[in-house]
Amino acid sequence: KRSSNDESKKQLAGLEQALKELAKNAPAPIPQTLGAADEAETGDWHVCVRGNVHQLGEKVPRGFVQVMTSDSAIAPNIPPKQSGRRELAEWLSSPNHPLLARVWVNRVWQYLFGEGIVATADNFGAQGEPPSHPKLLDHLAIQLVQNNWSTKRLIHQIVLSQTYQMSCANLPDGEAIDPENRLRWRMPRRRLTAESLRDAILSVSGTLTHNRAESLFPETAQNDTALQKTSLDVPSLLNPPFRSVYIPVLREEGRNPLLQAFDFANPSFPVGRRNRSVLPTQALYLMNSEFVMEESEKAARRLLRENPAATEEDLLNQAWLQTLAWLPDELERTMALDFLRQSESAIEPSAAWARLFHSLFASIDFRFLK
Repeated sequence: KRSSNDESKKQLAGLEQALKELAKNAPAPIPQTLGAADEAETGDWHVCVRGNVHQLGEKVPRGFVQVMTSDSAIAPNIPPKQSGRRELAEWLSSPNHPLLARVWVNRVWQYLFGEGIVATADNFGAQGEPPSHPKLLDHLAIQLVQNNWSTKRLIHQIVLSQTYQMSCANLPDGEAIDPENRLRWRMPRRRLTAESLRDAILSVSGTLTHNRAESLFPETAQNDTALQKTSLDVPSLLNPPFRSVYIPVLREEGRNPLLQAFDFANPSFPVGRRNRSVLPTQALYLMNSEFVMEESEKAARRLLRENPAATEEDLLNQAWLQTLAWLPDELERTMALDFLRQSESAIEPSAAWARLFHSLFASIDFRFLK
């Protein structure tokens, strides 16, 4: 019996070792995502009185907005034992559909210009504003569908246009005739979005990591139940070295302070167009934020490290190019050189350059595109 038990233990140990080896060489886990699936039994459903799922009214047949399906050629037909999700998707993306392509073109135009051809991006109905250039909207929508719904080709088409390449300079005649610039006689000045502003600071300082972040949460917090039992390092989660699109939205713990200050969208609602506020608190944040000060120091060290033999004027040109994408004019050059020479006599050179980068980050030119 003892010999038999010893043999079993050896076999068990061998199997455990084999499992460990298999685990080491296991393929990467299959990516997972949330998705919708049809119930086993689906069909028409009741009206939920006042939106309460426990207070059901009369049963109504499934269907689509009737005023948009008057043409029998595009009226969808939902099979009896199907939910209608697939039919909805096919109906929306049909070349004959009058709305989806125009809405998407308008969103892309709004992203590039700051305001859409239809100013009310969330309302294409009778109560929304009419398009400023309806024929242009139709033309771009048709092109989008013909190009297999390629957003990349749509953006390429718009940014190569003369309208996109216009100057931001004001013209007295244009200001008098069309002060709101609805006729597109100049390019509007646009402030960077909150995410772009943070990413730009990280890029200048050399902190930004361009790799994709799979998940910023620790392995012990990869589901809702585990997340409730895990103590999170919230400051690190809200300010990672990755692009801001990867920052998680934590409703109770708070949000990244920079995103909060610069009109980050409310995550509880669909937001077609963000607020574009200009507040004193935004300038105060850039002037006093520890995050901005730390990134300014990193930017200064990076500048001096990457240009060890450069002259002071060459360093100044490089700082302006990295931060604002243009060279300083004579007044800016003179003021910056005077500041550096006065500061370097009292503090370390890197500290003087850090203060200069801080002033560039806090400038209006850094926050706005022109």
